[in-house]
Formats: sequence, C-alpha cells, structure tokens
Amino acid sequence: MALFTSQADKALGKHESIFFSKDLQMSELAFEIPSNVICQAVDKDLVVLNTDTEVYYSLDSIGKDFWEAALANPNANAAVASLLEKYDASEQILRQDYLKFTNQLTEMGLLKKIGA
Repeated sequence: MALFTSQADKALGKHESIFFSKDLQMSELAFEIPSNVICQAVDKDLVVLNTDTEVYYSLDSIGKDFWEAALANPNANAAVASLLEKYDASEQILRQDYLKFTNQLTEMGLLKKIGA
C-alpha cells in the first residue's frame, strides 16, 4: 500500500489540505512509534507492521526518509527543514506532503502524535 503521494499526483491536481487541529502549530507537532508497531529497513525501503491489526506496509525510499524525519526531529518544522536539505522541492510542497504522510500514518496507527 502506498503511503506517500508523489509530486506527480500533486501536479495532476490531487491536492488535499491536511491539518491535525486548527490550534496545533508545526512547532508543536512531533511523533513517536506506538508500542504495537514494528519497523524494519529492507534495502532502501521500510516495512512497518501494526501488530494489533496484523497488517504491514512497505514504504519506498521517499516514505522511509519522511518516516525517519518524523521520528528524528523534535517537531514538524525541523522535520521539513531536514527534508529540504535532501529534496529539490519547495518548502510548501514538502510541508504539505509531510503533513499528509504523517496524518495518514497516524490514522493507521503507525505513528503517534506526542507533545502539545
């Protein structure tokens, strides 16, 4: 199951506004892996298993980079900044993609929002 919308999808007009809450600031948005989730790198990809649902997901190398940015940084602003160093994309597009990605994974129970 694809967990990352490509830049091509955005170019084709598949835009979505993703917000966790109107009051939640990017500087307050951080994530951790829930205790029921196991992940394992496989070459350039990442396999993520939700042990409660027994469903696993495969993230491609871009999804893996977004996953690592979400977990390695203290907030969403820092995660997007780290992705800007790696990808030749505008901050606005990376921010939208990051929020969509983390929202999807949170809804699926693969990431857990912390802080705020």
